[in-house]
Amino acid sequence: RAPLDRAFSFPVFWVGFPPGSDMSSVGQFLREKREARRMSVAEIARATRVPTSSVERIEADQFDELPAEV
Repeated sequence: RAPLDRAFSFPVFWVGFPPGSDMSSVGQFLREKREARRMSVAEIARATRVPTSSVERIEADQFDELPAEV
């Protein structure tokens, strides 16, 4: 499996979807990248230290359901 730093390889300054992409949401984009790397939600949660439930909400574009900022 690819290390997390290679799992999502796109420039940090990049905003929006890659040219030619037909993805309709941020969550869909992230889910497809994770699945392409054959990584589970639990693996992403461990590597990023983001709770599993938050990863699932992000992939479902349920941003209103995420915890408030600290």
